[in-house]
Amino acid sequence: MVSFSIDQVVGECRRNLNRGDHVRAMAIARELKRQAPNEPRARLLEGIVATRFGQAEEAIRLLEQATFELEGDDLRQATMTLARARVLAGDIAGALATIDPIAGEQDPPAEALAIKASALIASGRLDDCEELLTGADTEGDEAHHTAIALGRLALATPAGNDALPRREESAARALSAQSERVGVPAVYLAEVLSLLGELRARRDGNDEDAAHLFRRSAGLNPNRYDPRPYAKSVVDMLATWNAKTVSRARRLDTASERPVFVVGMPGGGPELAGALLEAHPAVSRTGDVEALPAAISRAIARNGGKPTGVVNDPSKLSGKVLTDAAERYLEQTDPYNEAIIRTVDANPLNLHVLGVVAQMLPNARVVLVRRDPFDACFGCFLRHADPRLLYAHDPRAVVLFATVLKQLEEHWLTVFSGEHLPLRTLTIDYADLLAGGPAASGLFDFAGLDPIDPETVGRITAEHGRWTGHGMGLRERFAATMPELAASIEQAGLGAV
Repeated sequence: MVSFSIDQVVGECRRNLNRGDHVRAMAIARELKRQAPNEPRARLLEGIVATRFGQAEEAIRLLEQATFELEGDDLRQATMTLARARVLAGDIAGALATIDPIAGEQDPPAEALAIKASALIASGRLDDCEELLTGADTEGDEAHHTAIALGRLALATPAGNDALPRREESAARALSAQSERVGVPAVYLAEVLSLLGELRARRDGNDEDAAHLFRRSAGLNPNRYDPRPYAKSVVDMLATWNAKTVSRARRLDTASERPVFVVGMPGGGPELAGALLEAHPAVSRTGDVEALPAAISRAIARNGGKPTGVVNDPSKLSGKVLTDAAERYLEQTDPYNEAIIRTVDANPLNLHVLGVVAQMLPNARVVLVRRDPFDACFGCFLRHADPRLLYAHDPRAVVLFATVLKQLEEHWLTVFSGEHLPLRTLTIDYADLLAGGPAASGLFDFAGLDPIDPETVGRITAEHGRWTGHGMGLRERFAATMPELAASIEQAGLGAV
């Protein structure tokens, strides 16, 4: 049996992270933890992977411990990733306190500056972000970090802001330089190309050039998974969620009405519905996008089951499993603020476990957002860097993915309208929601909230709609440059997703 040193394993995990192969990196980190449970670098790697997957709370837990155990470069990496995870969790003050000692050094790492920039952008301090990045290294080996930060700053600057032309020009120049530089790790080069494509489409109106950059970015994605086994697993699951098993399924009497789940095709509009709800003063967002599936999987594992991505038979979930999952989820998403009466969980992929939600959280609400099929699939394609979207980089696979999610949507709507597992559900058309007005008001009414002021709704929809993948009429703009996507949608006969 071949054996490897811990240094070799850590190096291999880092190489996979730089390639963007997060699934393999996760497997390596978990195996290292299994074989060397007291190795702090295993916690560091797990924390990095958790951050990439959007598991902010898990990442913070791992990285806080790692910062007490590591030293040297590993400690710096743990500290920087901890700050990134806190930005992800919405803890901007904590993120700045964590990153400031490194970002304030005489010659700070470009990555530290980029992380601080992301915290400043998240808090709306765009001028402070620009000041931070002014004069930052845009030519060194790590300059891709600051180029990406400049791109994010430009794209976060509101339309009509006097600083927008200057920031767009600075970002385009830095990103263009990095897009042609040898040695930029693939995971960062993919983001460079995506941001540059967004600038081309938004600033220059050059959709053909933008599409070329988007395709180059997706081509760097190392995932080579056949989507058909995934499709089969979902189809098999739907067959087992039939009238007989649903009639036998346990249903808790959990009283909480706090969770509002926003689902749909990734890139198909759930992001906008989540952003609107989150703008309400009585609403908070879930900091960990994997909170729901993780709570269900861990409850199944703790009670002797084998956790999987989908639950195949609702009648086999015991009351103990459902209670454990509900308690863990509600505890993890508790805002600890009596003024907050709703938490919005806008992970679109919660669609896979919505049936279990009807069992364990019967007073929850579900918002399903649907969108034109080309626009939704193209929006998902632009999110190919999300490691949870294994098929988004392949135009043909993304259509199969959308078809499966559409089947899930229809199935859950049928189940939730029945007498055994009813669940409050609202279906919204993305175009109506983007227009604001009655659709936005209806969203807040469904959530049991007073509507927010129309000016705030208008600001959110306007900023959201500026992003290429969030816009309207993408088929007219990009079908000619994305023929595989257009043809696959046509062959699938796909309706709104």
